[in-house]
Amino acid sequence: MFGRSDPPSSGLPGAAPSALGGLPGSGAVSLGKAEPARTPAEPGESWQLGSLGTLAFLIVALAAATYGFAADRQHRKDDPVDQASRGAITATSALSFTSTERFAAALDHLRAKAPAGARLASLTVAPDDLHGSLVSTDGEDLYVSVDPSLGATVRHTGMGMNGLAGLALNRIPTDAPSRIVRVAGQKLHLAAADLDHLSFSSSAVPGTPGSWSATYTHGFRTTLVQAALDGTDVRLTGQPDADARAQLRDAQRRIAAAKTAAARALRKAQQR
Repeated sequence: MFGRSDPPSSGLPGAAPSALGGLPGSGAVSLGKAEPARTPAEPGESWQLGSLGTLAFLIVALAAATYGFAADRQHRKDDPVDQASRGAITATSALSFTSTERFAAALDHLRAKAPAGARLASLTVAPDDLHGSLVSTDGEDLYVSVDPSLGATVRHTGMGMNGLAGLALNRIPTDAPSRIVRVAGQKLHLAAADLDHLSFSSSAVPGTPGSWSATYTHGFRTTLVQAALDGTDVRLTGQPDADARAQLRDAQRRIAAAKTAAARALRKAQQR
């Protein structure tokens, strides 16, 4: 009755006695299902992941660089100054200063930069270049230029113009250069591609506005052309202008009329 008692069994055959047996509230403690241990990545797998990331980065960087290069190349291709440096602007190009629209824009930029009251003394107009001289109200010679991107420059030279009055910029017909090139091609058979430059010179003679000349070069041959201020009366240099030709025709008519009158008088005298 008061003999030795064995600790309670876990109830499972062959199981070792529980150290917690006989304590109130004791029992088996469950710690949940153990997670399987992670297996470290193989060296080959790590190398493959790194290589793919590097390759993707290189592709993106190459695409960005290609796009930037293409955009810069297109910008330089469209830039008028770059086109001029490559000789891509000719008399037939839209960007040529001999076109009406471009010449008008260049004159607008000159007027915006020039001092008030300055007048045009001379102007050289090439397809990719425009420069010349203005005379200020105090008689100073001002060097002016417009680059292919329509950037205008006005510089003081400190030199006088010897009383040359010049012509107001708003009196220059903007279609004169294009008309000269067109008529020279039709009338004188001069190719626009051979145009070197046009030149305007104001006149020192009061009441005479000035005139244009044009230089065409083809190989070693140079052809000089003259035209009126508005681009009409295009002719080879050395030929009389429209006014001179009109005066010559009038003189010829007077001479012919005088000869006719003399012949009539002679016949009447012979009939007597």
